[in-house]
Amino acid sequence: MKKFRSAVFIILSAMLVFTACGKKEEALPETQQAENTAALDTKAAAEELAAMADKLGTAVEEAFKKGVVDQARYDEFKGYVSRIAEIKNSGSDTDELKEELASIKSELAAIASQVSASNDMIDDLVAPDERLDVKKNSAEKPAESTSASAQAPAPSNGGSVGTLKSRVQEFSSNYISLQNEMSRKVDLGEISQEDYTALIQTGIEIAQLKEKTDIGQATQDIENEFNTLKANVYDFAVKAGSDIADKFK
Repeated sequence: MKKFRSAVFIILSAMLVFTACGKKEEALPETQQAENTAALDTKAAAEELAAMADKLGTAVEEAFKKGVVDQARYDEFKGYVSRIAEIKNSGSDTDELKEELASIKSELAAIASQVSASNDMIDDLVAPDERLDVKKNSAEKPAESTSASAQAPAPSNGGSVGTLKSRVQEFSSNYISLQNEMSRKVDLGEISQEDYTALIQTGIEIAQLKEKTDIGQATQDIENEFNTLKANVYDFAVKAGSDIADKFK
């Protein structure tokens, strides 16, 4: 199972979380209350992801029997399911675990597309989970950067942070329409599963970009990221013959 074998559990953290649950909330230090809440949020996110993986399992089993997925991919899926259960039962709450859950969710979205799972299931797996957003949960404001490109404000197009944020919001909304269109096309065999999986991965990157602009980040790097993603989606939309390709020009 790639990427996730080296994660380490901290059993003491789990014990402390469950012990603290028996005390009155006002008796706990503010930082401890925040840690307990974060741990419960991470567990809840893991439980929800476990439920999604359980539903996806039927489609994966069927695809494996038909040869749509090979043994390696099947074993990979089973490894993800086991790992989610381990994280859920650990009670731990670390940035590494949050990032791991977010990565597993992304991988499951790709598998769901590969095995032709329902559009609703794919949409649920693609949707970002704020509980697993390490940057959003670990700091009130983004960390300072020493690089000139990171500190420089995004170029104008109106020049304001709000302008970049609104453009990303519009881009995100248009992408959702495109994904809905492409989900129908892949069901009809008009585009390949591989192309649809690539579109889903791009959607995850768009969601991550939107999270940055939603909290007020507007740098040259983010502007460049926005332009690159928009160009990639435009190329995809044109290739797929989308009715709304011009919205991504």
